[in-house]
Amino acid sequence: MIRKSIALMFLLLMTVSAYAETPSKWSFGVKAGLNISNAKLTMDGWTDISNESVAKFAFGLTTRKPINKIWSFAGDVMIIGRGSKMSGKVSGVTFSEEAEISNFAIAPSVQCQISDYDKNPIFLSGGLELDLNSSADWKSGGSIQDYQSSFIYLNLGAGSTYKLTKGSIVPELRYTMGLANESSASGVTFKSNGIMLSVSYLFD
Repeated sequence: MIRKSIALMFLLLMTVSAYAETPSKWSFGVKAGLNISNAKLTMDGWTDISNESVAKFAFGLTTRKPINKIWSFAGDVMIIGRGSKMSGKVSGVTFSEEAEISNFAIAPSVQCQISDYDKNPIFLSGGLELDLNSSADWKSGGSIQDYQSSFIYLNLGAGSTYKLTKGSIVPELRYTMGLANESSASGVTFKSNGIMLSVSYLFD
């Protein structure tokens, strides 16, 4: 699934590059970042459950279209790493493991400029993200049982646009909150959240 996703993104990038050479109100580009991911886990019969954040990479394609001088539409298609270090007790036995998750994400959003549009504008953003699971495994080996194939996140962020002679650099900080249980197992709740620091290059 991951190889197919990368191949699809490569084909999309070639198409994006072709369109980027022609005048258009749409801006297309590439995006990469670091996702500080965590997950809230609860399980019937388990006690003293704790979760620690882990750092995962994210990369993909991005696009943006100004609606007016204040509002813009934006969208990302990315492969995002998620996960969490977890520990807990059941029947007096301590459990400790790290979840390693990779998702193919589609994330449309709306951006609102809060500073001068022509001078490195700062923007706030918000939107929903659909994740399609590519892989979900325990670091010690074996797949995570009953992990859902798709789920929805809420994204809230802020960033800025730095215009170059050709193109633009867009750093962005984004908080992601899971809206649905990512496990279909009875008595188990698994919800991911994270903070992503990313940088995009737009072919203006």
